Formats: sequence, structure tokens, C-alpha cells
Amino acid sequence: MVRRFRFLLSAVVLFCFSASAQTGEIKEAFVNFEYGRAIEIWELNGKNLNLPSGEKKDLLMIIGASYYSLGDLINASKSFSEIIAADTSYSPDQSFYSPKIIGFYSEIKETYLIGFRNAGSGEGVIKKDTLQVMPEPVIIRSEFKYSPSLIQNAVLTNLLLPGSGHYLTSGLTARSLLYDSLSLITLTASVYFTVQTDRLKNEYLSENNTELISSRYDDYNSAYKMRNLSYILFALNWAISQADLHLFSDLYSVITYDSKRDLISYNISLRF
Repeated sequence: MVRRFRFLLSAVVLFCFSASAQTGEIKEAFVNFEYGRAIEIWELNGKNLNLPSGEKKDLLMIIGASYYSLGDLINASKSFSEIIAADTSYSPDQSFYSPKIIGFYSEIKETYLIGFRNAGSGEGVIKKDTLQVMPEPVIIRSEFKYSPSLIQNAVLTNLLLPGSGHYLTSGLTARSLLYDSLSLITLTASVYFTVQTDRLKNEYLSENNTELISSRYDDYNSAYKMRNLSYILFALNWAISQADLHLFSDLYSVITYDSKRDLISYNISLRF
């Protein structure tokens, strides 16, 4: 009898020690920003531990915060919803979690409570025979259509060659082809007439025949005007291309999804 009691006592102590160790590992991983490791420990061992109610809610909060930090808002909302379903008065430690996580938890809680209050009137619930099931909260997520690296590359390349930014984001379109063509034409003309202007200027200044001085000057003056015109056209095309890319293209367009990745809206965000 004594041996059996000692065995049971040892088993209880060992179990409590194991549970405490698992809990400590999850908290340590979260504090060290190892969110994936915290979730992995929870999935392998933590969720099966028979923990006190308060401690389990604290761990669920950590797991939800880990999912949130990794950008997985769906699983984060599920962890938070499990806490709220067990205890609507639970309040996370605001000194331990970031304001964004606290705010997201509050949104999930508010959505849950609204659905719970409407359950009596049949609003916000899904009825299946006699069973009433609370709907999962809809998580709205917005993101840029293009990745930050693509946006950066489009901006930089368009600074060097107008139209190239449009090509990177939208492919070969009439707009990108127009800007690219005008850039190459005006750039080539600028180089050509710059060389011509310098050459004709030297010929005009070195001309000793009074009968040819007038014609030399006319040639130089024509090349000089064409050079300046090509400069102006290139600069104008460059400026219009930059404005068009930033203000009137879909470079900064934002796509909004719900939790099932169904498209809700498609907006173009202009930056000034």
C-alpha cells in the first residue's frame, strides 16, 4: 500500500514537473521571439497537458500572440476565441504583450460577445436543427498587390529609364512601351545633338572665311536648338513617367481579403 502511494505520488510530481517544464519552454520561446518554436512545443505536447484553467488560458494567449506575430491571423483568432469561450472576463497582461496584440484580442472578443448577445434573437448564429453554432469571426486583411522589393525595383529602374517601372509591374503595355520609346528616342537625340553642337561650334569659331561664317553659325545654332529641345523632351517624359507611376498606376494598389482569402475590395492607394 505504501509502495503504491509512493508510486502515485512520484507520478504526480513527475507529471507536474513535466507540465511546468513545457510551460516554461513555451514562454521562453515567445520571449526570445521564437514564435514558431513556441507553437511547435504547444502542438506536440502543450495542448495535451492537463493544466489549471488559468495557466491554460495564459498559454493559449501566448500561442495566439505567436500566430499573430507570424502574420497568421486566422489561427491567432482561433486561439483567442478559445480563451473567450472559456472565460469572457479574461484580460491579457498589457505589460507583456504589444498594443497591437491587445487590440486584436479585443476585436475578437468584441465580435464574439456581439454574436453571443444576438444568439437569443437568432442573429449572428447558424442554426443546424436544434444546435446553434457561433460563426467564426471574419478577419479582414489588406496587403499591397506587389511585394515591397518589386515596388522598390520599379521605382529605382523608372528613375534611370522612364517606362521601365511600368514594365516591371504591368508588363509590356502601351503605356510602358510609349515611355520607353520616348526615353530612348530623346536620349539618343540628346547625345547626338550634344556631339553635333560641340563639333559645329568649333567649326564656327575656327572659320576664317567670312563668306562661310554665317552658314557655320546657322548650322551651329540649329544644332544648339535641337540639343536643348531634346533635353527638354527627355526631362518632360521623365517627369511625366515618374508622376504616372506613383499617382496613376496600380503600383501602390491594396487588395483586401477576408479570412478565407476571398477578395473583398481592390483599391488604389495614391502617395503624394
